[in-house]
Amino acid sequence: MTDYARHARDAYHAYGQSTGWLTHDGRQMPGWNDLGDAVQAAWTAAVTAVLPPLTVALTVYQAWWEDYANWDGQAMYLDADTAKEQAATDYVAEEYGDQDDPESARPGELTWGRVGSGWNLADSDRSTAVHVDPTPVYRRR
Repeated sequence: MTDYARHARDAYHAYGQSTGWLTHDGRQMPGWNDLGDAVQAAWTAAVTAVLPPLTVALTVYQAWWEDYANWDGQAMYLDADTAKEQAATDYVAEEYGDQDDPESARPGELTWGRVGSGWNLADSDRSTAVHVDPTPVYRRR
């Protein structure tokens, strides 16, 4: 996916969020992956027309919890290993509480599996909603 295609996808999602995921005539908006190549290309062309030429300045790694926008562990890190380590620590604190308390439940084995270009945290081989994804940071060329 090109830099402009990423921005097009983000713009499409922002449009969907602002309209309650309804089209201009009140129908349900499809997801980005269901739009088809022609419509995705149109969104990309629109974004390309209004954004200055961009290049990736650096890549950061964003820890996030699916459908939990206010998770304390949501943060950006300069390297993937630190992001995964901290996200796992924050997951345990959120799900299992104070690990110094002998009465607190304990997590199972925590492992990271690749999903696309990022990672998903598993707890005892059960997928969690905790992810770490590379996120490009752009600058003008």
